[in-house]
Amino acid sequence: MRMRGAALLALALISASAPARPAAIAVEQRYGSTVAATTVDGCAVSLDHDPRWHSLRYRNDCAQPLAAKVALFAELLAALFGDGGMPAEVVGLGLGRLVDFPELSARVALAVRASGAWDAGKRRFAAQAGGEPGGLNRPFAAMLDREALFEPFLAALRPYGVAGGTASVEKVLVGPPRMTPAADALLAAGVGAEEGLPFDAQVWVNLRRGEGDRR
Repeated sequence: MRMRGAALLALALISASAPARPAAIAVEQRYGSTVAATTVDGCAVSLDHDPRWHSLRYRNDCAQPLAAKVALFAELLAALFGDGGMPAEVVGLGLGRLVDFPELSARVALAVRASGAWDAGKRRFAAQAGGEPGGLNRPFAAMLDREALFEPFLAALRPYGVAGGTASVEKVLVGPPRMTPAADALLAAGVGAEEGLPFDAQVWVNLRRGEGDRR
């Protein structure tokens, strides 16, 4: 039953994704950061490298499937760093809101539902799942890691000396399918119309650098 739900989810998300082609990538300096930017059917996309905060920030809330967003992330990385490699001081990747990546939002909501660690009546994680009563951030981040949700982005970063990463979150949102960017897919996977699940947060990936970092 779970496999059937996952298949329905994937089909619904793929069929809802409109094809989009990025424009040329421009690289410029903005307020102390180096920014690689482009547009996708008029929608702005950027990857910022801020050396003051030792971080990258990917902004992409365009109507693209996840695979296209990850591929564009890799292109922007290459535009920023080329063959010179990414500075070893870069230890964080900001991805903004999880709902900017609807497939990931739906995946983690279903994973929480299936985990047995979610109290549907109280709309919170059980204490044994690692959360304080009413606390969502820590167990939600642990679920993101358990599901390897950000592996596609980490894979794109591995040629630049990134060995792995762990999630940090804040401002976790809980709600029924209609509040999510993948309502039809969640309903098709068996989620109740009024069933509350965590589906969104501000997300950050703490990068673990490996030996032989490219600089």
